Amino acid sequence: MKKIIGFCICLFAGSANAALMNFDGYISGYDDVVITEFTVATDQTVSAWTDSFDSGLNFDPITALWASDGSFIVQNDDNDNINPATQTYFDSGIQQFLTAGTYYFTISVYNNFANSSLNILSGTSPFDGGCNGCTSGSGLYYSQWFDGIEGAEVISEVPEPASIALLALGLAGFGFSKKKKSA
Repeated sequence: MKKIIGFCICLFAGSANAALMNFDGYISGYDDVVITEFTVATDQTVSAWTDSFDSGLNFDPITALWASDGSFIVQNDDNDNINPATQTYFDSGIQQFLTAGTYYFTISVYNNFANSSLNILSGTSPFDGGCNGCTSGSGLYYSQWFDGIEGAEVISEVPEPASIALLALGLAGFGFSKKKKSA
């Protein structure tokens, strides 16, 4: 099920097909991950970054880039040099030459790094989970920007592995109780 979070501001950039886009919203919990699917129309360098750290008012983001088949490309912890006018010291971002196609950009909370050996589309979380060093004062508001892309949509959040296991256990219990009642 697709869930669109936030809003999109589309301003045409120098290329006829490329647009500057912004999405924002809230991450549900410290172990959750925002996944944004985006398309690149022509082979070019694409920039994707966060400006949500806000000098410590929000969380320290980790970003990662994934191919259309869900395989890992690259990850970044701190890169506030993509748009210094809006980013602060713990913001994150990636500038990468990409061929035309579909990609995924993820945002997670520090220390929830991507496990590069796992596929984001595999149905299991490719993230390590956990938020070491999170403070109760940290907000979970995110703001992400894209430059050099044709279109994008926030599609979902990857829940923490413990939530996946709890959901599976609940569904199994529900199935068992249904089976028992019909006997």
